[in-house]
Amino acid sequence: MPGSIFIGFLWGTWIVATFLMHKQNKFRFPLAFLSLVFIIVFPYKVHIAPLSIQVPAIIFLIIGYVYIAFLAFSKRIFMMIAIIIMITGYTGYLLMILYDPVWLILDYHVMTAILIFLIAQILYPKSLFSHLVCSVLGTIQGEIVYGVILSKWEFTYNACSGDYLDICAIYFFITLTWFFIQHISSNMSLKNSVGKQKHG
Repeated sequence: MPGSIFIGFLWGTWIVATFLMHKQNKFRFPLAFLSLVFIIVFPYKVHIAPLSIQVPAIIFLIIGYVYIAFLAFSKRIFMMIAIIIMITGYTGYLLMILYDPVWLILDYHVMTAILIFLIAQILYPKSLFSHLVCSVLGTIQGEIVYGVILSKWEFTYNACSGDYLDICAIYFFITLTWFFIQHISSNMSLKNSVGKQKHG
């Protein structure tokens, strides 16, 4: 069922935030609360001519632009440029699949998530939150642009459908895993460096 990976990811996030994260962790309540909100609103969509859009995507947009509003001016400008790059890349990718889907060598969801990760990794290799915000805002707006293009040929399109949300879940998993590995690697390198200095 489209969206099942997304729902599974949300339940996993809720369990981790509720039962495994330390009570003093500042991300514990927001993660648990937002996971439940996304699960509740998942089935609903809003019709905005010429397309419809899933409610979770609207919430993602709000959260993303609130985050951008608190960035310094120079970082805000770079983020907007990065989002435009993501919109262009993602929309172009969808149009290529529409015209010639044969070149897809992996599962559509996995390949799309990897592409999003790679583009965001070029733009934000060190900032997890900016990595996530750029990817989510760029692809959501890419979905909207793609839907508008399809409407010119009188095709109806549900932007940010369950399939898109599944892609987001896979992308989140890939990104969080990558940054976790980087964090562990950085800590190990730091400990080794400190150990060598002590012995030296």
